Amino acid sequence: MARIPRRLLVDLGSTNHCTWRSHNFSRVLEDDLAKRCFLSLVAKYAPRHGILVRSYCLMGTHPHLVVVATRGQEEFSRFWQVVNHLFARWYNQQQQSCRGQVVTQRMKSPMIQPDASGRHVLTVMRYGDLNPVRAGMALGGIVRHRAPRAPAR
Repeated sequence: MARIPRRLLVDLGSTNHCTWRSHNFSRVLEDDLAKRCFLSLVAKYAPRHGILVRSYCLMGTHPHLVVVATRGQEEFSRFWQVVNHLFARWYNQQQQSCRGQVVTQRMKSPMIQPDASGRHVLTVMRYGDLNPVRAGMALGGIVRHRAPRAPAR
């Protein structure tokens, strides 16, 4: 099946669930230093490209971010190009035995359908929050690298 063009997934003011997988399922976001690097790149470049981060959760092989694209698809794409490129450069410098591709697949960014109650957004945010719990990465539901807010129930 052909992929849906990003211009149809991201619109001015759209809310999107963004994720990608690492090459060969490498645990590129496993250690705290890698997580801090990725999050600092997101924090640095999000305002420059009109991206509002509503929630995030970092797994070992992939991130989950719920973002709002306040400037539309072109800035959304530029934001992810910069963040993923700089993270890959940093990661390859840290892993001297590893060179090349860090993100293996095209980033997935389905639009979260707006609804008056906000239930769809909360459902996606809850999915991100509970992902490490379901994967057995969290003790007692506590995850260190997820957005600091009240947990979705």
